[in-house]
Order: sequence, then C-alpha cells, then structure tokens
Amino acid sequence: IQGEGSPGINEADSFYYFDETSRIIRIEYERHLIEPLGGTAIAMADIVLDNSDLRFTPDYNSTIGTALKPNRPIKIFIGFEVLGMNKVVSIIEGLTLQPKEDKSRRTVTLSAYDFMKALNEKPQETTMYSNTRSDVIIQDILARAGVGSINYSLDYGLNTVGFAWFEKGQTAGTRIKKLCEAEDAVFFQDETGILRFENRDKSSKTPYNAPVWTIEPDDILSWEQQVNSAIINRAIVKGSPRSVKGEAEVWRDGIEEQVPAKS
Repeated sequence: IQGEGSPGINEADSFYYFDETSRIIRIEYERHLIEPLGGTAIAMADIVLDNSDLRFTPDYNSTIGTALKPNRPIKIFIGFEVLGMNKVVSIIEGLTLQPKEDKSRRTVTLSAYDFMKALNEKPQETTMYSNTRSDVIIQDILARAGVGSINYSLDYGLNTVGFAWFEKGQTAGTRIKKLCEAEDAVFFQDETGILRFENRDKSSKTPYNAPVWTIEPDDILSWEQQVNSAIINRAIVKGSPRSVKGEAEVWRDGIEEQVPAKS
C-alpha cells in the first residue's frame, strides 16, 4: 500500500507492507546475468498464496483485497539454516502483474518483475551525448527516468562515447542495454532493489577475484554442457548515419584467425 510522499521508480520502501509468509504455498524465482557478453538482466518471480479465507479476493478485505492490483511493489525473502542459525536473504524487490485468483483451489498467484521491467517500458525524449563516459550517460538516463541517486550504484565506465543519439520514444532500458553491450558491461537490479552498472573489469579486482566457496562434485545437482561452439567466420557491421557520405572502412582486425579442420 502506498505510503506518504511520491516514490521514485524503484523506491520500494515508500510503501507499507504486510508479511504473508504463513500463506505461501510456492515461490519460483529466476534471474540471468549474460556474462561476459554484457547487456541488461531482469529478474522475475511467481508466488502462490493460500486464499482459503478470501483475504486476497478483491473487494472482500478492505485492507488487502482492494490493494491487490498490478504494479504494486513486492519484496520476497527466503530463509536458510546456516551452522545452526536461521538466515533470511532478500531475493527480489519489484512490481506485481495482475493477480490471478483460483477460486476452486482457493489460491492467488502473484507474478512479479524487478524494476528493470519499468525501465524497459519507460520511453524518453530525443537525447544526444558527445565525448561522454558510459556511466555518466547512464546516470543521466536514470535521472530522466525518475531514479534517485540513492537507488543505483555505477562502476566507472570504460567507454568514452564520441557521439550518441537516442531517438524519441526509445525506452530507458533499451538505451542502457546498448551502452552496456558496447563495452561488455552489465546492468541489473540486485536483490535489495539497488540498480547496478558493473564494468567488465570488476570480476578481476578485489574482492571479486578471490574464491569464496569450493564447489565439490557432491554439491552439483545438474550439469549441462554445450557440445558445439559457434564460430563466426565473417561479421557485417551496418551503420545508420545521420547523413550519407562515401564508403569508408569502419574497422579491420588485422589478424587472420586460422581454425584447424574438424575443430
């Protein structure tokens, strides 16, 4: 339920929450970070809640039922027992879709996405940048989207973009994705609701380059291996210039890569 003030796009703490732990039947959660290719990642979750007393039925409960609508902030936690102690870990903060009530089973299903979905759906005006670092551009995109500085953390961008032009109507998420793909960086929302831009060098620096856990064979539940690797023999780069000029070479590798037969 919305609290006091006007919350930003991912200020989940501007709302009042109810603890529905005792009613949870099932939780499913998923997030993919496409490393080392770069880009953006989005997390999603599904929760099935017991609704035997019609607590979540619209217009039945004056506090909860009328509040179960799309785009309501939600926080999801899971618990573990570690060395005899109970630990509660946040796994996602996001926004719900339209709740689905199953009257025969007396359940309600809530599907939720993190706030990356909101950025992917938020169009912006035409914007141009010149000789600007990628993280500075992302900071401006987030500000235009209504994201406060306390709600994101940005690494130092490794690219200084000579010229960038984003057309009107393009979403904030699409713009950030293009910037990240250009330098193999990733942009995502962590489990606590903070939006993060991480450059490709982060994993090679302290403390991320130090092992934190050794995975033993008995720890592995499923192991999948991709047999075939895709080899790109030729790449075509197409540009969309603002004005048409004569042909010019854009880039050349300079090294002839040789692949032995049957390899």
